[in-house]
Amino acid sequence: MAKDDEHTYTPDDMRSWLQRETSQVLKEAELRVKDATDFVMKFTASKISEKQLSERMSQYEKRWREARLIAAMPSENLTNEQILRNLDKDLAEPEQKPWVQRDTFRRERGRQ
Repeated sequence: MAKDDEHTYTPDDMRSWLQRETSQVLKEAELRVKDATDFVMKFTASKISEKQLSERMSQYEKRWREARLIAAMPSENLTNEQILRNLDKDLAEPEQKPWVQRDTFRRERGRQ
């Protein structure tokens, strides 16, 4: 939504942007939860194998590219402000490959 130097934003522009942004974020959350719920429920009901689960989780990670947020949340006890600071810090650093961030996250959380 970036405007060039010759244009200014109006309150209506910003309200429209906020409405679109909110709709997109909520839709993404809805789809991510449905996606994850589908393969978790199938696995817990023994309807898919561990190999199929692994494939679905890999597809999920590729589809949603959540590595930045995961890297910014090494603990669930962080405040919103701390998470945002971590995200900003991550943007300022050279980009890592998603699997490097995920592996780092898992090591920090005691998962291998």
